[in-house]
Amino acid sequence: MIAGQATNRLRQNWSTRRQGFTSIDFVAATVIFVGVILLTTQLLFGVSANSKLQRKRFRATQTAANLAEVVSAVPFSELDQLQSPQPDEQIAALLRSCSGDELSLSQKLTVHSESDGSKRVDIEVAYGKPDRSVKLSVWRFDRQETSDGK
Repeated sequence: MIAGQATNRLRQNWSTRRQGFTSIDFVAATVIFVGVILLTTQLLFGVSANSKLQRKRFRATQTAANLAEVVSAVPFSELDQLQSPQPDEQIAALLRSCSGDELSLSQKLTVHSESDGSKRVDIEVAYGKPDRSVKLSVWRFDRQETSDGK
């Protein structure tokens, strides 16, 4: 009997408290709704922007690797032509073939002569913002044999 009275009293208290949709309930529902909308849009647009950036980085890495192959194919004596604005026809064709249709990628080749007679070619392929780039260096050594056959 006492348990039944306590249960009835709890039911009465609960039903009198929750008789309508209060302003606090409205605010809580609004905050939850806006939070879900913001989280959903962040997930959708954040994932697509990240994958687009990854694709650009991948294309830039491929282009840098292709340029490294071109650098190794160019004869040692002609490496300086890589950075000239008007390289000879064969080198220009090689450079065009590795860049393909990636017009949005900015390529920069710089040739440095080292003190030991080698040459270092710095390759930089930028994608997107100026601070986003793939950098690669290729060292080339002159493989000419000396008079004593070494």
